[in-house]
Amino acid sequence: MDTVRGLQQAVGAHREKRLILIDTQGYAASDMDEASELARFLSRDAFAEVHVVVPASMRNADLSRTIDRFEVFSPSKIIFTRLDETASCGAMISESVRTGKAISFLGTGQRIPEDLEPATVPYLLDAVSERRAERALSAA
Repeated sequence: MDTVRGLQQAVGAHREKRLILIDTQGYAASDMDEASELARFLSRDAFAEVHVVVPASMRNADLSRTIDRFEVFSPSKIIFTRLDETASCGAMISESVRTGKAISFLGTGQRIPEDLEPATVPYLLDAVSERRAERALSAA
């Protein structure tokens, strides 16, 4: 959709669906004024659940800055992608704690939706333990 009005019409046409996923364009820091109209539209829908999607492979400071920049959308949860490209999950956990936002899904590969996993506590613990074990083995 090129406009919020077009998005509003598309959502209205599919209102009976159980789930509607909206993937917004990426916004640079200088484009956030343009994002405010979309953010207002999403905030008016009581059923909208907004997730911010960020790569798990991003450096801690960049991850924090990116998540903070998208606060205009009032996301309630975080989706981390590119778990297959990182050896550390610490930044993910730290950002979840820092922001108070739950981690909802994890992207574990290139194929979506096949490589999208619900972020359960056992899955996160396994991911952290597995990466810690991989580092210990490679250091030996």
